Order: sequence, then structure tokens, then C-alpha cells
Amino acid sequence: MELAGRKPLPIRRLIALLGCAALVLQAGQALAQAAFPVPNRTSDACMEEYIPLRDEAENQRKLISAARDRKAPPVETCKLIENYGLAEIKIIKYVEANTAKCGIPPQMGEQLKANHERTKDLRTRVCTIAQGASRQAPAGPVGDFPPHYGRP
Repeated sequence: MELAGRKPLPIRRLIALLGCAALVLQAGQALAQAAFPVPNRTSDACMEEYIPLRDEAENQRKLISAARDRKAPPVETCKLIENYGLAEIKIIKYVEANTAKCGIPPQMGEQLKANHERTKDLRTRVCTIAQGASRQAPAGPVGDFPPHYGRP
């Protein structure tokens, strides 16, 4: 359906992308929870530093899921995915800096980076849709109209 010369917002495409986002985010969460396999004093200290980073990423993931469920506009979803990507970067940096000290398996960092690449790809696609939506023509009439326009 076309409204006043405007192209319809590709909602189906956005919903599909958000579905992909949920899968990427869930995979990242599962990997993040498996980061510290061997409990000891060092890993306890590592967990104390790591848990706030994981919780921040988890909160961002929940915000994206809520946005998907309520069919939030692409501009809002774009920002939420950007914020999730920043939370992922914090975790990646922490894992890189503490792999040896905390006993984190080396493949963990690689998996987190791979997930972050998927998040970046998703962010690019959703934000491209958001930019297209923001460039659409205005919904109402535009121009100079006489003072009595629209009144009986």
C-alpha cells in the first residue's frame, strides 16, 4: 500500500532482521556465560569484574528483544543495537586482556569477535532501513496554503 507517494516501510524486512538479532544475541549470551570454566580465587576475582560487563550486555539484549516485540521504529532499534555492540566490545576487551589470568579458553575471544561481527552486520542493515525511513516524504500536505484551507 502506498500513501501519498511514500514507499511503505519494509516492516517485514525489519522484523526478519530483528529475529536474526535475537539469535545473535542469544548465542553471545551463551558464550559469555561459559567464559570462566574453572572456579578458583583468581576466577572469583575475574567473575566479579566480568559480571557487570555481562549484565550490561544482557540488559541491552533485553531492550532489543522488547523493541522487537513491540515493533519499535527502525531508528530506535538501530540505537539499541549500537548500544549492544558497545557492550560486546567491552566484554571482548576484557576477555582479551584477561585470558591467561582468568583461565578463559582462547577460542572464547574468537567466538565473541565472530558474534560481534554479526552484530555489526545487523546494525548496518537495521540502521540503513532507519535512514531510509527518516528520508521519506512528510505525511501531510506541504506548502503555502490560504488561511481558509481545510476549514469550511
